[in-house]
Amino acid sequence: MVTPSYPPLPALEDLLSAQGTEHLSLFAKHALNGPLAGYHRSPLKGFSVEFAEHRAYSPGDSLRRLDWKRLAKTDKMLLKTTDAETNLQCRVVLDRSGSMRTDHKLAFSILCMALLGEALGNQRDALGLTYLDGRGGTEAFPCKSSKSHRLALYQSVLQDLRTGTDIPKRTPLSETLHQLAESMPRRSMVVVFSDFWEPESDGASPWDALQKALEHLRQRQHWVLLFPVFGPAEQELSFENAGSWSELTDAETGEKLVLLPHEAKLAYQQAFDARLDSLRRLQQPPQLQVHPLSTADHPLHGLLPFFLAHQKMK
Repeated sequence: MVTPSYPPLPALEDLLSAQGTEHLSLFAKHALNGPLAGYHRSPLKGFSVEFAEHRAYSPGDSLRRLDWKRLAKTDKMLLKTTDAETNLQCRVVLDRSGSMRTDHKLAFSILCMALLGEALGNQRDALGLTYLDGRGGTEAFPCKSSKSHRLALYQSVLQDLRTGTDIPKRTPLSETLHQLAESMPRRSMVVVFSDFWEPESDGASPWDALQKALEHLRQRQHWVLLFPVFGPAEQELSFENAGSWSELTDAETGEKLVLLPHEAKLAYQQAFDARLDSLRRLQQPPQLQVHPLSTADHPLHGLLPFFLAHQKMK
């Protein structure tokens, strides 16, 4: 099998320091909760004074909202937030299974997540991370909006990628999304990076479970973004010698498959195209969107059409 060659992925520091990334923004086309008046279209009318929750004080926050009574009792600096001030929470669901560690798919997804995270950070929105693994939806990082939190999140995932340890089996995505639909505040944001290679079931409609989970998220008014990530090697099979037998190895199970390339290539291409079509049919804009990505692209270039479609109109 021929291994395609393409430019190496940029380093995280180089990607986030690129000119123009400080101006990245995400403008939702339907009602979401957010901290900036007029940025996300709010489901709330006017300014609310109804108490919502406490959150930890961060340098730069106004002391006018400090809960002085709580400070006197507990010696903890907590701010009072109202319903109108509660920021948008974005939960990234990252598939780190064995198949995602081929063709730079996991590294590419991490860099794309960093770009999305910085766009959210520019708006003071909160970013969190959930791993898609064999233990169900494992929350790796809670939703927070600070710069230090985002950098720690990126570095932790990159360290996991470099060590190559802990390559768990994948939990069905539908199970994780059902959990998030109930645990996250209404009108939040859920972003999924996965290659979607493992079907939800072996029946005639393998995507039914995922479709039900996505509908659950829509009922809770969440903004759902699905980013199927594929490498050039799996988008189009290429073999060094199409006339001889070839052996392929499953990246997750280690199972080997011996086949004749000229017979397998057409069937594989049809199956790949059908899978991509099935994912696109799940799309219900603007609340549920599907944006396929290829690791042959630069992460910023791959996400550029998405960012351009969601810039705030001046």
